[in-house]
Amino acid sequence: MSPSESRSGSNPNRVRMFGPDKLVRAAAEKRWDRVKIVCSQPYSKDSPYGLSFVRFHSPPDKDEAETPSQKGTVTKLGQFRVKEEDDGASSLKPGALFFSRINKTSSVTVPSRSPAAAAASTPAQKAAPGKPREGTEPRGARAGPQELGKILQGVVVVLSGFQNPFRSELRDKALELGAKYRPDWTPDSTHLM
Repeated sequence: MSPSESRSGSNPNRVRMFGPDKLVRAAAEKRWDRVKIVCSQPYSKDSPYGLSFVRFHSPPDKDEAETPSQKGTVTKLGQFRVKEEDDGASSLKPGALFFSRINKTSSVTVPSRSPAAAAASTPAQKAAPGKPREGTEPRGARAGPQELGKILQGVVVVLSGFQNPFRSELRDKALELGAKYRPDWTPDSTHLM
């Protein structure tokens, strides 16, 4: 913003461009690896100010300028130039990274146990043959019929957006099925309906 625009607070989203004639010639001709930008706006201490973006455009170096034959095939697509990569480049194809990960994990072999280690572990397994192991119970046995009042046991329900009488019907049904009801959300609530 110009000083007059800053004083009046007008045109805050202005984009300004500076050509090489606005820069110090000695600094403009050097190569930069970093730039320092100082923003100041002394006219209105209350209004925020700053930069949205900064872009630098420079002509290509004469040393680094390459001929089109060295670059590879360049296709023009509208105002964009698309550089086609050669097939010999080590570029990743879609899914190649995950495919190589799968191949690595499948090639890893599980070390086989020695006969001495296998013999040492079998007496411990035979010690309690009548007692089923924890976590080996099939899911089907657990999902058997339950009493109607225990289906939602351990569930804490909170209702939102329902008006009476439908709200009271939902609350009564949940309580019949074994759920607990809370009028507002609490840390122990599990379901919001």
